[in-house]
Amino acid sequence: MDAPDSAAGSSGSSGGDSSGAASSTLRELVGFAAFCLLPLYVAGSLLYPMRVRALALPRRLFACSFSLSLCLLLLVLLDVGELLSATTRAALWRASLLAHLSLLVLWLPLAQIALLLRRTTGVSVSRAVGLAAPPLLAWLYAFYRIGDPFPVDDSAVVASDSLSAVLHLCLNRAGIIGVAVTAVMSGTGAVSAPAAALSRKLRPVGEAELRATERALLAALHTLLQGNRHLAVMRSRHEARLAAAAAAATAAAAAAATAATTVAGSASASSASASASAAATPPPP
Repeated sequence: MDAPDSAAGSSGSSGGDSSGAASSTLRELVGFAAFCLLPLYVAGSLLYPMRVRALALPRRLFACSFSLSLCLLLLVLLDVGELLSATTRAALWRASLLAHLSLLVLWLPLAQIALLLRRTTGVSVSRAVGLAAPPLLAWLYAFYRIGDPFPVDDSAVVASDSLSAVLHLCLNRAGIIGVAVTAVMSGTGAVSAPAAALSRKLRPVGEAELRATERALLAALHTLLQGNRHLAVMRSRHEARLAAAAAAATAAAAAAATAATTVAGSASASSASASASAAATPPPP
């Protein structure tokens, strides 16, 4: 009797632990969606340009792409800091990757084709979505066949029809497209800048451009000569002002010296006359 009771107790405790872990994972998922994913979606909606806000579908797709892109960065930070449980992080990684790939492979091409058809033909939105189905199927077929020329391992897709296999297939094709686009853009930028610089240096110069350059050079020389003349005139005026100020200062000093000499002479004369008058006066009896 003791063995069955202990087995039942262990199974009950394991069931309780699994249910508690599942509830904790669910709370973490809901918290991440409420406090991270939803604010990022709102921020993406607000960052969408105001001039094209008349259509709601492009704004929502832009907000989804913006929120999912930043969600990947948040998941990397959460994985580095180990802020959530491993089960929650794995579920978030899988859900984010699935949403991102579905957005890139399915929803964005469908929206682009439908909006292009609606703009060119003027049909309704539902009719444009229906007309976009054949081009979308052609795009999905081309997306699947793009891995044929490359050594892409699709054994997981052949062996299993699970979600992981589909994600693996889509991720391989998306990686091929991303690497090809990055290589084309970087190669174009690396070649176009030197080509533009060399074309500006090596292009032939015509007579009209030579005359225009000569006129510009003559105009610059004329402006430089006028500036030198103006500078010489200002310098001569300044030197004249300095000479006049020096002459005025010299004249003022000479006048002050003359006045001082005159005052000293008159004082000596008055003192001599006073002494002479005192000598001529007889003493009292």
